[in-house]
Amino acid sequence: MSVEGGGFPDGQSAGALPVVLGVPPPSRHISNEMQNYMRADPESAAAVACFLCRQLMSASGQRVGLSQNQLQTSLENKCKALPVELSEHCSSFVNTFLQEIYFSLNYDFSAKNVCVALNICDKDLEITFETKAERELKEKEAREKEERKMKEIEERGRREREERERKEREEKKKKEEKEAEEKLKKRRKGITDDVEEMNKDEKRLNCMFCDRMLDNAKKYAETAKADIESFASTACAKWPRIRFAETCHRMAEEKITKLNKFVDEQVVEALWCGELYNCE
Repeated sequence: MSVEGGGFPDGQSAGALPVVLGVPPPSRHISNEMQNYMRADPESAAAVACFLCRQLMSASGQRVGLSQNQLQTSLENKCKALPVELSEHCSSFVNTFLQEIYFSLNYDFSAKNVCVALNICDKDLEITFETKAERELKEKEAREKEERKMKEIEERGRREREERERKEREEKKKKEEKEAEEKLKKRRKGITDDVEEMNKDEKRLNCMFCDRMLDNAKKYAETAKADIESFASTACAKWPRIRFAETCHRMAEEKITKLNKFVDEQVVEALWCGELYNCE
């Protein structure tokens, strides 16, 4: 009897397996909730059947050499570990197809090949089944992952925004400092220019004063000498005696000598004044 050929012990056929697994009658003790679920979604029912087949075949593969009763006990224990709805469904599967499962162990089939040969699973279809708790856990993990991702995006955006604001503040501060420095330079330059202009004006006035001193000294010397000589010539000529006339001229010469000395002092002061103020 060959599994690949579709023959099974006691005349059972592989084609009947999906029917038994898909929508079992109430006499199989399947809950109304599971019956309604499997009637409403045949594809999910087929997935449950394929899932149970592979799970039980995998468990059976580790128990080669057991008797049929021992294998049944082992598989029923496996079914009891499943959720209530699946546990009842699993027990029904074991009771119905225990002989086929036991028979397949003699041919050392893999769980996948046996379930495909029994026409319970599609050849290229991978069936997985998860409980409500597992599904909720996955959904929770997905939500938490998405929340972490959003928080990372928000945190990265916050850091980038803070960095951008920090750079803007630094640039603004540098700009303000530069503008303040430029204003200070202009102010200092203005003060310096004013001082230089004042110094120039003061120098110009001082030099004018020095020049005036020199000019006055020269003019005074020329005018005073001429006046003294003229006065001496006129006055001394009126003296009747020669001795008095000579004394008169000698006094005039002394005055002229003192005048020259005074003028020389004035000229020296004027020249010193010019050197003091760097007059040209």
